[in-house]
Amino acid sequence: MDDVEKINAVEGYDDNILIACWDNNAELRKDVPGEMLDPKEVLENAPRKSGNYIAVPVVISGGEGA
Repeated sequence: MDDVEKINAVEGYDDNILIACWDNNAELRKDVPGEMLDPKEVLENAPRKSGNYIAVPVVISGGEGA
């Protein structure tokens, strides 16, 4: 029995379970353009930077097949 079959065999399992915790009918604020940030000021406040970019940790790597 593979992993998917094991999950499907669980009594009460329903693949239509809650996927997101927000309501699709939620009213969102209007997206209004604001004042642009100065790139130099932004980089001054960045904890780590690489050239003209903010350096962030790798979250997803290419893995073996990449």
